[in-house]
Amino acid sequence: MTAPHAAQIISGYMARLQDALSTLPRGRRDEILAEIEEHIASARAELRMDTDADVLEILDRVGDPAEIAEEARHRFGVPERGPGPLEIAALLLIGFSGLIYPIPPVGWVLGVLLLWFSPCWTQREKRLGAYLPLVTALAAGLLASLIGPFIHDAIVPMLVAAIFVPMTSAAYLALRLGRRLPPLAWAGLALVATFLILSPLLVILPTRTYAFLGPDGPPMGTSHGLPATHCGGFYGTTEYGFGIAGRAETSLGLCIESGRVRRTWGPDCYANAGPVARIEVTPCTIETLDDGSLMIVSQSKATATTSASMQSYGTRWVVTPDGTVHGPPG
Repeated sequence: MTAPHAAQIISGYMARLQDALSTLPRGRRDEILAEIEEHIASARAELRMDTDADVLEILDRVGDPAEIAEEARHRFGVPERGPGPLEIAALLLIGFSGLIYPIPPVGWVLGVLLLWFSPCWTQREKRLGAYLPLVTALAAGLLASLIGPFIHDAIVPMLVAAIFVPMTSAAYLALRLGRRLPPLAWAGLALVATFLILSPLLVILPTRTYAFLGPDGPPMGTSHGLPATHCGGFYGTTEYGFGIAGRAETSLGLCIESGRVRRTWGPDCYANAGPVARIEVTPCTIETLDDGSLMIVSQSKATATTSASMQSYGTRWVVTPDGTVHGPPG
């Protein structure tokens, strides 16, 4: 009687063994695989009743593939290579390919190349880690072609999948490394991951604007107007990501005379960027309104350092002859 699932059981075992022996030279690896195959065939030939249970018992006696590989490395003097910069780079590129310029998927392609060059993952782990984002992307493309005019309803779920599916793949690959990845490397991964996530997140958060008038410069923590006839400065700010991503600053000199607001210098418009974003400011414009007020318009854009995420924002302030600043809510 022949075991009905013997071929499937043995091929699965040999595939796991081949993965475990992947760090050995090809000649040594082929030699061990041939020995194990011959041993299994010989053990099966001695059986009167060749059942699935008998095959599993033979494989159990042969040993766990990981233990066989460890013994072979000791026997042939092949050190087991631990995770290093190559593996860390692969995890970061695959995990955050949805944030780092997803179209074209440069980050994912580079991460997969590094993944396949690394000996620290088995072939099965590499296939799962590399192909899950690819299959998801192909499925999303097929879905987009099927739903056609209703694509706008699926944009948000597709974007969420584009960000979190690669992260899931990277998390799986990192867990497969387990304790082989040193604590310092885990800490470094956490820091870089935090930066990569915060950069686009802070950029797309709602902006905050505020402005004030000061006689000689911006007062500390207060906002107030100017006297009925006085000269001073206008100071306006647009904050991206609570000011961590950066600020777009606007300032100009003005005087309030005879019920009208008059510009004396400026406007000066400049960017004050943080580490997670690039801030661009277009030239400010000013306009005197019919009621004597002065309107200041500022346009700025914040782009994440680590991705294509961006937000553009236009701000309009109006300084009235009574020394009050009117603008968007802060």
